[in-house]
Parts: sequence; structure tokens; C-alpha cells
Amino acid sequence: MGKYRKSFLLFGVMSLLVPSVGCSSAVESEAQPGAKIAGAVRIDPSAAWTWNPAATCSRDDATTVLAGFSGLIPVRVAAPALDGEHLYLAADADDGTPPVLLSIPMPCGKPVVLAHLATSINGGLAYSDGSLYWASTDGIFSMSIATRSIRRLADMATVVPGNNFYPLLAVHGGYVYWAAVDGTVARIATSGGDVTVLASGYGGPGALAVDDDAVYWSSLSPAVEENGAQVAYGAIESVPSGGGDVLTLADHEQAPDGIVPTATDVYWSDSGTWGVDAPAGPGAIMVKARAGDAPALFAGGQASPELVGATDDALYWTAGGAFGTSLEARPLSGNQGPSSAPLSAQPGTSGVTLFSGRIYYVEWSGSDVSMSVSSRPL
Repeated sequence: MGKYRKSFLLFGVMSLLVPSVGCSSAVESEAQPGAKIAGAVRIDPSAAWTWNPAATCSRDDATTVLAGFSGLIPVRVAAPALDGEHLYLAADADDGTPPVLLSIPMPCGKPVVLAHLATSINGGLAYSDGSLYWASTDGIFSMSIATRSIRRLADMATVVPGNNFYPLLAVHGGYVYWAAVDGTVARIATSGGDVTVLASGYGGPGALAVDDDAVYWSSLSPAVEENGAQVAYGAIESVPSGGGDVLTLADHEQAPDGIVPTATDVYWSDSGTWGVDAPAGPGAIMVKARAGDAPALFAGGQASPELVGATDDALYWTAGGAFGTSLEARPLSGNQGPSSAPLSAQPGTSGVTLFSGRIYYVEWSGSDVSMSVSSRPL
């Protein structure tokens, strides 16, 4: 799930991808739920960052901490990927050592370094059928989790002068889809092969989603200043997943962000404006029926909302500001107003993902460079 980039991202500077060495291929789970183990552990002998056993598997009535770390910085544009047994996470190291791909056992436990990366994963991380897929400044990559072999699937435009976008990636139905910063939307089979360009000449990507029928993305213009506030206007576009005519679902949206398609509708979040010399303006959750003519307001007055996903009966998104992040929900039927529950006291909460009736999220504190990965039931 993407965003017009008001957040930061740190990049590695090496030129080759190097699988990690000296790490057990089996994911260990030394800490059990509720256990407290004193002392920090250096999982990666080549780096200074540490895993904190005492913060791992701790829980209250609702929340489980999968793992806690010191010295790691989450890649905010790459939400964790899950396969039901492990959570996979990309992170940058505060000490300047190469970025890492981590595997954390579910529900919690000792992490394993799967790979050291040449450059930070800056465009999404996805799991499918035993492999991980991601976009970086070097292109589109896959890695077999069993063998840890990394393969470049495709090159991709990663820099366009004058904009502040990052590429986005999704995997669905045996294909890797991506939206590049030059406005190109393309796909390639997960096994490799030829790249199929589905659309080109659009604005920078703000969100990307794929279902059985189509690819959906937001096409954004660079931010402009209006009445002292910044705003990036954009459109919601779709194209058949195998190729065809591009359909504009909505236009002139305010920084359209996450996109969630359902069987009958397409939802997206408008982030609103952010302040320069004026307060940030509220955002909204929008919806367009697949058979409808015009978008409609689903939930208004939201603080920097970002769509997370949907279950069979409800839509979920986050809203937040300087004092933390909340999880918002509303029945898809629209017959009740949104409900709100605190998610995190950290304003830097990122990587929010729905999986099997739970919500997973990453918290980071810049004051002590600490990071934790947690989950709670919906």
C-alpha cells in the first residue's frame, strides 16, 4: 500500500544483492508467549542492531509483540508480508550496515536474517507461494525462502527528476505487478519472462491494488501549495489485469492513498492536505460502485487516513497525527458510522496489515531507535 511520500526512507548504497550467511535456515522461537528474557541479542554478527528478547512475546489482553529491536528503522513504504507461519519484514540499520530482510515466527519469537540487501526495499514487499517479492532502486526482485536465492525479475524506472514518489508492488495470480515512478504500470510472471506494460504516461504512483479482474492505482501529480498547505491531486485508474483500456474511476482527489477493491465496490483513502503555513486538512474514505457513475463519500473528517483492507463485512483504515495512530472501521453496508480504537501511541506507526482476523503493525521510536512488530485481533 503506497502513499504520496510525506514520510522518510533511508537507502543503502551497495551495488550488489548479497544473501546473508551464518544464519540458521530454521526459524527459532526461544521466547514463548509471556516470557521475559533479559539482555539484547545480536542476531546479525556483522551489524550493531539487536533483538530484544524481553520485548518479544510480551502481551496484554489484546496485543502481542512479535519481536522488538534496537537500532533498526522500518522501511515505511513496505508493509510486512505474512504466510500464516512467519511475518517477513524489511528494515534499515541505523549503523549504516546493509538493509535486511527478516523472518519472525508467528505468533512471536526469535527473528532470523534472511538476506542482506544492496539497497533498501522502497516499493513494497509481498509473499506468494514460498517466495518474497519486492521493488528497490535496482529493479524488481524475488527470493526463494527455502534456498535464499535472489533473482532480478525486471528493471524499473526508479527516479524521475522533480517528484517524490516511490515504486509500488503487488503479487496476484502468478504475476508481479508494479507501478513505477515514471507512471508505467506493468507485470511479469512470478517465474520470470517478458514484461507486459499495462499502462504508461501517468503520474507518480500513490497506491496499487490487484484483484482477479483488474489492476488499480492512483496517479498523482507533484505536490503544490494552496493557501499555505500542500496537496498532491490525483486520479484513481484501473486496467484489466491482462491488459486493455485504462478506465478513470475518479479524478481530482486529494492525495489518494490506499486502494481496496471488493466484489461490488472500489474504496480508496484521500489523505487530504498537510500543513506548511496552514493546518493539515482532513482526509476522507471514498467509494465507487463498480456499476456506479460517480464516487461517493464513505467516511469524512479523517486525519491522514490510509486504507488497510477489508473483511467480508467491514472496511479498515488508520488515522493519525502527532499523538498516535487509531484504527478505524465501518461496516461495508454503511448502516453504521465509523468506530475508532487506539492502535499505537507512536505517531510513526507504519506497515499496517490485515491477516487472518488480526491486524499487524510496526512501531518505531526515533528517540532511542527502537522498533517493534505487534498484532492484535480486529
